[in-house]
Amino acid sequence: SQDLYHWEKNSEKLVAPQPGYDPEDWRDPFVLWDEDRGEYMMILGGRKAGPRVQRGCTVWFTSKDLKNWKFQGDFWAPNLYNMHEMPDLFKMGDWWYLLNSEYSKIVYCRSNSPHGPWTAPADDAFDGIDYYAGRTAFDGKRRVLFGWVKTRDTWRDSANWTWGGTFVAHEIYQRPDGTLGCRIPDSVIEAF
Repeated sequence: SQDLYHWEKNSEKLVAPQPGYDPEDWRDPFVLWDEDRGEYMMILGGRKAGPRVQRGCTVWFTSKDLKNWKFQGDFWAPNLYNMHEMPDLFKMGDWWYLLNSEYSKIVYCRSNSPHGPWTAPADDAFDGIDYYAGRTAFDGKRRVLFGWVKTRDTWRDSANWTWGGTFVAHEIYQRPDGTLGCRIPDSVIEAF
């Protein structure tokens, strides 16, 4: 897009799944400019090939022109989750934060560098179970996490979960120790 309103679809595959990774779970790219290295960086969610148990990972690529991407390997692969979805990377204060959705929750880890190493705090999740598929946006003052909470079929607590849910926005804030918290944005509260 030239104006962020009118878009043209590009069907060209720029980053095919790499050998050793599950080609069925290779998605949700997130691109940012790496100022220190003078190049673009793309992270995306993946899963290593093999059984689907705790093989989720975030991988990364680099590019000078947004067209030719070089595979850099695992960005974060803690062997904790089945899949890393919707990766998001941002800096707040002195810390870099990497967010991922893991089917039932949104978790984060942090580092002093955008390239890791990454460590997860004891309380690494936003909201509760079933807050899912989140990405953040920054308006120059605050960072807001947008995700959704699953609903149940027939709206009964004993029913099966359905695919879909209710939109939920959380403002992310940084605590003095560098861990993250979330709260309802003032603008949401003021709307009611």
